[in-house]
Amino acid sequence: MFRTIWTVIGIGFVNLFFVLGPLLGLLGLLGAGWISGIAGILSPFIMFVCAIAFPGTFEWFDVFVSIAFCGIGLFITIGMYYITIGVKKCFLRYLKYNAAILKGGMMHD
Repeated sequence: MFRTIWTVIGIGFVNLFFVLGPLLGLLGLLGAGWISGIAGILSPFIMFVCAIAFPGTFEWFDVFVSIAFCGIGLFITIGMYYITIGVKKCFLRYLKYNAAILKGGMMHD
């Protein structure tokens, strides 16, 4: 019983000090990737709204750049979809590993 308690405390401290920081950084990168991809996809709509709101600043170059950003945003969003699936699989494997350590700690009492 005490071994299980110490195992839980040990895993908790390891996760808190060594895993939480990189996990938050990785989640920040995932969020930034999704936001930049969606912003790229929405860039033609934003350009259209700006052209209506401020017609004196309209240039055809902005149209072509926003179309390019839309294409890049589509690629980023597709890539982020697969990266998010991969990160989710790795995270679930890590959780199963922690659960296996806890179960192994309980079996050896």
